[in-house]
Amino acid sequence: MPITFCSAKNLKEAFSATLYHDFQNEVRNQLINIYNSQKDNEFKFLDLLVRLDPYGVKEFTYQELSDLIILLKQLITTVHDIKTKDFLTSLKVFCEEIQKTGNKLVALGD
Repeated sequence: MPITFCSAKNLKEAFSATLYHDFQNEVRNQLINIYNSQKDNEFKFLDLLVRLDPYGVKEFTYQELSDLIILLKQLITTVHDIKTKDFLTSLKVFCEEIQKTGNKLVALGD
């Protein structure tokens, strides 16, 4: 089940958001593999991505959004798969833009 990240002022607006970013299963699965194989909590905030409910809704706090950006920067330098790296890079840019606008990042499950 894909998860869609949205930029919205609130949860209600997220369901009709025009700014969004899809989190495909194959990328999520690769991140889950990294999560399961990490040593000593190597990627401190990885649970922000791998523990998302594919059927639920998650409204990120400002702190979680900041932590996610830190994680994405770390993963971009670590991951070797081009498709995953491209996704992580575009999601980082998306999150940075959300942070600038003051909107919230909302993850919507299918």
